[in-house]
Amino acid sequence: MNDVQITSTSQSDRFDIRADASQPLHMQVAERLRNLATELGTGERLPSEADLVARFDVSRTTVRRAIKALAEEGVLDVQHGRGTFVAAHRVTQSMGEFGPFVESLATAGERSTELLDIGWRTGWAVPSAIGGPDLPGFGFRWLHRIDGRAHALFDCTLPIDIGRRLDQDRVATTPIYKLLQHDLGIIPHAADFTFTACDAADDVAGHLGVAPSSSLLVLDRTTTDRAGEIIECGRYYLVPELHRIRLSASASRLASVMNFNSRT
Repeated sequence: MNDVQITSTSQSDRFDIRADASQPLHMQVAERLRNLATELGTGERLPSEADLVARFDVSRTTVRRAIKALAEEGVLDVQHGRGTFVAAHRVTQSMGEFGPFVESLATAGERSTELLDIGWRTGWAVPSAIGGPDLPGFGFRWLHRIDGRAHALFDCTLPIDIGRRLDQDRVATTPIYKLLQHDLGIIPHAADFTFTACDAADDVAGHLGVAPSSSLLVLDRTTTDRAGEIIECGRYYLVPELHRIRLSASASRLASVMNFNSRT
């Protein structure tokens, strides 16, 4: 890892900031830092705040606003006492929007999917929501990679009646929601999500390329149809530093929470 000095003539031309431009100064600085981060690559350290102030001929406040904006986007990682680094690319999943998880992966880079396991499951391997351990379920496990790096391991289990109708050859190449809707005529209508954390079991760690017992973010999803019947139970094991979860709340929901708190 190397410290970066912005001193050459070519870089000077590229990093010029115009006070008379329509774009605010901190946004101009942010765009140039974004370009620099792309050139440097993940884990590399940016120039110091003092160097950036001198280079751009702007105030410390302007530089800090630019860095803060990029940190909130996940472009930069500010480590107090150490400096500012190019952050590992994170996949952002918005929980306020209903849709396949793989869509967020598809927008993050070159995605590849590997089917690791497929078949009928029994006992405690079947979620209780769809009949486990008394009833079997049809399950499969996918490994999702972005730009060659493992990002998520997905375990999915379907109820017995849906599993019996599924074309197993299609599972290897088709996202689960598309399989349900286009192959079986089952339309996913709503999903409940639960977030937890766990220590990576040996097999999960091996697939994700992390050390055994490493902390993972776990996203459990239960999908229902319009009648409220459960049609899928999924569990995602996510490498924390590669993902961001974004939640949305309406003003009415916030107001109800505030009113509840005021009564307690």
